[in-house]
Amino acid sequence: MSGVAERGGLSLAAMWGTSLMPPDVEERQQMQASMANVRVPCGCAGEMRCPADPSALSAQIVREVKTWVPIGEYAGPGRGLWVRISASVYNEVGDFELFGRALLKALGHSGGRGEVGGEVGVVV
Repeated sequence: MSGVAERGGLSLAAMWGTSLMPPDVEERQQMQASMANVRVPCGCAGEMRCPADPSALSAQIVREVKTWVPIGEYAGPGRGLWVRISASVYNEVGDFELFGRALLKALGHSGGRGEVGGEVGVVV
């Protein structure tokens, strides 16, 4: 499951043009197990403002794609909003991508950086 979480997190970061936390792969593998922390594409230079209520953003995604992922603020380096997304035995990278597209739509983005011909490319 840790492999799915890492690949899914990398796919989201590529789709959104953001980053994973912590940035070091080995540190992520030791700290996060089957979870990934990915910065949401808002709140930093050149990006749109983040929604005032991250829980409302989560609720909108639940209504649209029936999946819930915690979205919250992080006050350290990188700032802005972050998702903490996990993998379980029934998840695959495509599930991360479904969430990623739903989040972009909820933020009002027309498309992600990882899209190719309407499909999202997976970063492995």
